[in-house]
Amino acid sequence: MPLRTNKTKRAVEIIGFTLGTILLWICSAFVLWWAYDFGPLCKGGAFERTTAIRWVEEFGALIALALVGVWAIQWKRLTRSKIRTAWAICWQSAALLSVYAAFIILRRETWSLSKGANDWAMFFGSLNARFFSEVGPLIFLLMVVPILSVLSALLFSLQRSVNAANSPQGS
Repeated sequence: MPLRTNKTKRAVEIIGFTLGTILLWICSAFVLWWAYDFGPLCKGGAFERTTAIRWVEEFGALIALALVGVWAIQWKRLTRSKIRTAWAICWQSAALLSVYAAFIILRRETWSLSKGANDWAMFFGSLNARFFSEVGPLIFLLMVVPILSVLSALLFSLQRSVNAANSPQGS
């Protein structure tokens, strides 16, 4: 019976982790949409709505996958209190996203025409170019990073609580 219980507990953890990841992706996309003001930009004709939705979905997925890496590291360190674990998730998420932004910004600032005149050469891809050109880095660092760091910690804590409540008793 304990083997069956361990398998069930592990399945519940995997389902919770997967659902948390999906929620993090959705939250990331919404935060990007809001922070970069895509709604008014689409209404004003700057972008097609479907194209802007695809951009925030793709960049939101990239962010969510990066933050899930932070989750995976913290998953093994759950001996601390819930608040300490949430704080660790929050600051590590902020640090990871800030390092990512710094890497893209540094690339853009050290770029020269001899390296190529396209989005890949300047920003490591057109997706980064959409979110890190003009005032994009400021929006990312001042709005997106803090909000998603807190949401990452909250969603991690939530999915861990749900897993604990729904997992069968036992080892």
